[in-house]
Amino acid sequence: MTTRKIKFMHIADTHNGYSGNASLHNEFSELKINKYTETGENIRTADINKAFAQAIDIALEEEVDFVIHAGDGMNEVGYKNPAHYNFYMDQVERFSSTGRTWLEIAGNHNFSKKAGVGNELFKLGKMQNVISVFKGLYEQRCIPGINDVICHCLPSSYDTLAFKSELEKVKKVDGKINVLVTHCGVATIPQYAKNESSIVVHLDELISKEMDYVALGDYHIYTDLGHNIIYPGPIEHLAFGQEKKPRVVIVEVDLDTKELTKRNRFLNVRPMIDMNEINAEGMLIEDIQEQIIKRFQSEKVEDAIVRLVIKNLPKNLKHRHLFLTDEIRKEIDRCLYFKFDFKNKVELSESVKTKDTDNEVFESLQEGLSNFIDQIPDDPNFPKRELLTFAMPYLTEVLENADN
Repeated sequence: MTTRKIKFMHIADTHNGYSGNASLHNEFSELKINKYTETGENIRTADINKAFAQAIDIALEEEVDFVIHAGDGMNEVGYKNPAHYNFYMDQVERFSSTGRTWLEIAGNHNFSKKAGVGNELFKLGKMQNVISVFKGLYEQRCIPGINDVICHCLPSSYDTLAFKSELEKVKKVDGKINVLVTHCGVATIPQYAKNESSIVVHLDELISKEMDYVALGDYHIYTDLGHNIIYPGPIEHLAFGQEKKPRVVIVEVDLDTKELTKRNRFLNVRPMIDMNEINAEGMLIEDIQEQIIKRFQSEKVEDAIVRLVIKNLPKNLKHRHLFLTDEIRKEIDRCLYFKFDFKNKVELSESVKTKDTDNEVFESLQEGLSNFIDQIPDDPNFPKRELLTFAMPYLTEVLENADN
């Protein structure tokens, strides 16, 4: 008896067009690296492109029947940079031109609440063998040529209330392989537990749908929530403290038994290294310098993005030039980017950008705004969280326009 199987790739949060700017939605802070390729492209944008091309290579190599992209394909909504979007379309077409289906929903980075902005997924959906769902509403879609599978597509929406109203419409179809594709947070993850700016649902709300697989997007760390509910994480390092092993997920399903297996395919991307922090309490400057060198010797930092946290540093030692011996400078020069974070006894973090510049950079304006609002005393009559949510997009937009 011949076994009937399907195989698909689950990918999300590719954020093509990312250049190191802080997220409008606070998923990642600013990590600007002012270094460019020979063609003049920001090196981090190029890194994302390389990772996305790798993901397409894997889909072709694995000969998957279709690809599911669970949102935030592009980092910015609309058509702000046509070159970024053209690259994205070319890569999707590398897969869809084989006659197999690419299905993508809108994430929060692809869903605009402003009239007249436009949505890049509208154009993507005009391509042959591409299904795009981006209107903020639930849509049930079939994969052409695969009658056994139903995809329940729920993109990002206007707010949590609207999203949950659409989620209620999702109903399992008996006799089919049911796949829910959606972009949201799950309250069991600490990041979302008290998050007022993201669309967040309870895990039980997803489990109750009795799906065979739930392809999630939004969270930037690979997470298996059980019940075949998966966040694959982003395809590249976007911020410190997030996914350490970017990947895509290959899913195989036996159409007769509904038995499902999952495999991770890891991507070869630029290293992002969070060194073991140094507790400087009671240490002399020479001891701290020695510990810094040991951190470098224990890591492969060549062309990597690197951070070293030093906590409990005496205030009289807070100036970074006290640390930078010639030996330490040589180690830093091996990195694409290096950052010192001084915590506890120093109010502002300091950064060292290497190779092209040795300028000192203090905390970003976005971080400064967030820290300022955090210092405002709690007052039930003053909605400080709403103030941050309202002000941050405008501040970021102003800074991006200044860069351009």
